[in-house]
Amino acid sequence: MGNKKVLKIIAVIIALLILVFIIYFGRKFIIISKLSKAREEFLSSNNYSCSIVNITQDGVVSNIEYKYKDGRSIDSIETDSNSWKTWIERNDKERIVMQENGDQLKATITDFQDDNSFDSSTVDWKTIVSNKLKSAFLYNIKSEKIDEKEYYVFTSKLTGAGSTYYFDKDTLFMTELDFIGGGKIYYNNFETNTVTDADVIRPDLTRYDVVDNS
Repeated sequence: MGNKKVLKIIAVIIALLILVFIIYFGRKFIIISKLSKAREEFLSSNNYSCSIVNITQDGVVSNIEYKYKDGRSIDSIETDSNSWKTWIERNDKERIVMQENGDQLKATITDFQDDNSFDSSTVDWKTIVSNKLKSAFLYNIKSEKIDEKEYYVFTSKLTGAGSTYYFDKDTLFMTELDFIGGGKIYYNNFETNTVTDADVIRPDLTRYDVVDNS
């Protein structure tokens, strides 16, 4: 009789542990699913933009404006020393990289290989949501209040590995990425249906020294 009671107690403990695990894992999976849905809705507009500030571990600051409309996009990147733009036409598979360094204007034309990593607005966001089950296992998720705003904060379960991701609880948009080795990326000004055809028109390369590798 004593053995049966022990077995029942063990069974109850195991059941409780399983229930706690399901609740813990299920909460994370639900949060990641919400973030994934927000990203999909943002991209599905086919007309969106955002601003990005990239700060390297050495303190170099890059200001980036990303705009996308109906298969065309342009990344405008500026640092203290130079600037460059990447224009992509996904339908015609064309990419133009334009670099401005003082009076030197260079442009390189290449064929574009379709790759979602060229979507600067959500490439890091995608890292978390592309595989929900994997992210639920690999990341701890906590709620954190910063400057009166609530965030979901993702940190790797592996000590000394991974980066930290911040998502606005209200908008469910990614707002910050902190690299473990130093450096940060800030995302803001997410907008939809504000990009015009003129914003993403094929650049005029008249003043540029052009290299055509297409």
